[in-house]
Amino acid sequence: NIATSLNNYGYTGDGIKVAVVDTGIDSTHSEFSGRTITGTDFGGSSAGYGVDSGVVGHGTHVASIIGANRDGVGMRGVAYDATLYDYKVADDSGSLAGLATDSSTASVFNQMVTDGIQVANNSWGVSSSITNFTEASLRSSAPLTIAAMKAAIDNGTIIVFAAGNSYDYE
Repeated sequence: NIATSLNNYGYTGDGIKVAVVDTGIDSTHSEFSGRTITGTDFGGSSAGYGVDSGVVGHGTHVASIIGANRDGVGMRGVAYDATLYDYKVADDSGSLAGLATDSSTASVFNQMVTDGIQVANNSWGVSSSITNFTEASLRSSAPLTIAAMKAAIDNGTIIVFAAGNSYDYE
């Protein structure tokens, strides 16, 4: 198991701030028992952050892979000592409203600078393959997001995107 090997070398996520940009993290889930999960609700849900608005608990699932407790029960995250930030982009219906516009998406990445996020996990996709876009079209449609992502990177954030969301694998 890769996680065990890394943990045995002392890589536990201790001191690392990880933002999970997703449907939310259920802060009451047993995998996060005894932990404080902080964050921001970008999706405008009535419950706020710390609650997963996803139909299938997608954000909680992703957060568990990253940082579920090492307690011998259930699963163990690869970075179980990391500080988790719930960057909830889902509204009450589970729609990713917090990513609906260039401005709203830029707000997510700008918050990473404010919070000093070191790793940002983005497990969301768009309805079109990235190969359908040109550099010029992206620069034209998302200038605020591009600037905010660059600011986060310049501040030390590693931005990770999952491949395969919405069945697009590029």
